[in-house]
Amino acid sequence: SLSSSLQYIDVTFLDTVTSLSNLIGKNGGGPREMRYININGDFSKITSMNYLFGNVGTIYNTEIDVSDWDVSNCTDFGGMFAYSNVIPVGYENWNVQPNATIVSMFNSSEMERIDLSKWNINSIRYFATNCPNLKELKCPTGSWGSWEPVNFSNNPKLEELDASMITASGMTSGIYSPGAGMFSKCNSLKKLKLPKFTGKQDFSSAFWNCYSLKEIDFTNITPSGMRGAFHNCESLTKIIMPTPPSGPFDEDTFS
Repeated sequence: SLSSSLQYIDVTFLDTVTSLSNLIGKNGGGPREMRYININGDFSKITSMNYLFGNVGTIYNTEIDVSDWDVSNCTDFGGMFAYSNVIPVGYENWNVQPNATIVSMFNSSEMERIDLSKWNINSIRYFATNCPNLKELKCPTGSWGSWEPVNFSNNPKLEELDASMITASGMTSGIYSPGAGMFSKCNSLKKLKLPKFTGKQDFSSAFWNCYSLKEIDFTNITPSGMRGAFHNCESLTKIIMPTPPSGPFDEDTFS
């Protein structure tokens, strides 16, 4: 990674380079204020862009055109734009491999719009949480990693989310944490389509502080736990739940 005091970067990398991991950013810290960033080279040989811009605090040329980047051989986009104000332009049409990892790709970024609707990912992991400005999120198609709970939490300006193109195996225990559920602290969320859960799913604290949520549909879903699920869901008027939860509601479900 580069010095935290560096402010201008104009890089043309050699044809022999296969990884841009931590080139500018870093998992754990990077340059905090930059005036200019430009990157050129043969991106078709790059296999990792892990934290390429991650943890870069403030960049004055925030929009970076990545539309002509050939990422067809890249399998690691983890943390690429996390914790930074970089706004990539043209990533929506990237030819991304199904086995690529996108974990933390946009977490805590300042993007207002994230569109992965043309991507197919075999193992989706939390890729867009804690985004203070996010208003529009279009999910990729694919399966959620079976070892982690679905998580879109703490996106306070997100008003609508369709996650129905995502399949998740379901988790039945061990995920309750007040304020840390699947969609918790999505304060502006009004419309939501849940992922397709193939097994029983614990919804404990799932909609914690979703003040604006009006309706939730659990059709074809079997909830297992509902502890604190609808905490502070003060606008909720309709719950569709054809299959009763395998575990009981408790005093905290609608607290």
